[in-house]
Amino acid sequence: MVQLYLDNDELHLKVSNPAQARTEAYVKGNKMALSNIRERLALLFDVEAQYQVERDANHYQVHIIIPYVTIKG
Repeated sequence: MVQLYLDNDELHLKVSNPAQARTEAYVKGNKMALSNIRERLALLFDVEAQYQVERDANHYQVHIIIPYVTIKG
């Protein structure tokens, strides 16, 4: 499921997927994309961006919050 919504001056993006129970050990290279996203958000928005990952037995969710800015031209 993908949700995109505006709350005050923040743009929220939530991506949620079903997840299986972890049976494998950590593999080198896992979470590389998540780390890259975190770095890019920090470069673009500094401390104004938030990045949260939640996982339970059945779901995996990433929630990104960035400032909503309109360009007037």
